[in-house]
Amino acid sequence: MSTGQYRSTKDPTKPVALEGHWQDPTPDERQKHDTVHQLQTHLQEMKAQQRRPRRRVMIDTSKQLYTQPTVVSFSTFWLFDHLSPI
Repeated sequence: MSTGQYRSTKDPTKPVALEGHWQDPTPDERQKHDTVHQLQTHLQEMKAQQRRPRRRVMIDTSKQLYTQPTVVSFSTFWLFDHLSPI
């Protein structure tokens, strides 16, 4: 484990910085952090798109979905009598 080195900075609020110690993130940790940050940003963008009001399609509800077909009824009459002898 490295204890790190103290370096001077020009920042008056933090005049000394500790560099190279065991608490610094490794390049692999930085890459994973960046990936997580990109995914969180993408998720926020997707949620923002879902919140936008969508255009609603107007449906004419006065029309019926099914109409009963028209049926014509008729009666047939025989023109001759089958029971009578010829």
